[in-house]
Amino acid sequence: MYARVYKTLCIRPIGLVSTSLLLIVWCAAVLDDCLWTGSRDCTIRVWDGEGACLHECEGHEDWVVCMTVAGGRVWTGSRDDTIRIWSGEALCLAVLHGHTATVWSLTTFGNTVWSGSEDDTIRLWTEQGDFMKECIGHEGLVMCLLATKNIIWSGSSDSTIRVWNADGVCIQVHRSHTDGGHISGTAHCLAYANGVVWSGSGNAILLWDAS
Repeated sequence: MYARVYKTLCIRPIGLVSTSLLLIVWCAAVLDDCLWTGSRDCTIRVWDGEGACLHECEGHEDWVVCMTVAGGRVWTGSRDDTIRIWSGEALCLAVLHGHTATVWSLTTFGNTVWSGSEDDTIRLWTEQGDFMKECIGHEGLVMCLLATKNIIWSGSSDSTIRVWNADGVCIQVHRSHTDGGHISGTAHCLAYANGVVWSGSGNAILLWDAS
């Protein structure tokens, strides 16, 4: 399956912010006009609009692979199995434990934060970092999460995409092959536009009706 993009716009780069071989950026988020990035060097960096590094945050003990913003704070997930919450001033406010493997995905949904892990589970948290619920169903790592209106979509290496309501109850399962799902397995990414959810895997891009 091929993906074609029309009406493209080329925007030239305006600067190079790092040439470090260790600074392989896995994730990014925006808070208060600053760009936050998570890297394979286990750090989080905060950049201004000119590409200057304002803060370098240490604490995670392995790669930082996902981020989201909730309640004016930045949440980061890592291969050290933890989630950290950071203030706008780049101070670590909390370290959340519970997952037993890499936290690959984070998303904000209303006043809650959802995390997906290589331990096959999804966990729900309040914006303050209090644990709410564990969602079980996937049989492989939860690689991506997406919030659309009043539901959450999750993509996994078990070749399924699951749909959850706001209470963390699974209401739909889209399986590989049987529902036109991913031939190659893991759904690596999810995006939403105009009532349609797009999911990407190793050799396919699929469209799902989210209306």
